[in-house]
Amino acid sequence: MEHFSAKILFWIVFSLQAITAICTAFFWPDNQLLWLASVFIYIGACLMMFRYGSTVARLKKLYYLFTVIAVYFNWFLFGSLGSLLSYWTEQGLA
Repeated sequence: MEHFSAKILFWIVFSLQAITAICTAFFWPDNQLLWLASVFIYIGACLMMFRYGSTVARLKKLYYLFTVIAVYFNWFLFGSLGSLLSYWTEQGLA
């Protein structure tokens, strides 16, 4: 059962990241609020996977999940913060 829920969680996070990419590609100049919301969805998805991976790794002693945690943390850090920086640069705030 746990393996099944991990697969579902993976596909949810993957879908949220795909939505973020689509919003960035199509809605950036026209609807900045939708784009900004997609960035926060991306942040939430990465933090959700980070928390889930750390919980499973701690309980099950599955050390390979720390690699998953590190990857999602890097995606969170460089993806979302980089997107926000580009938004602030466009607005003249940075």
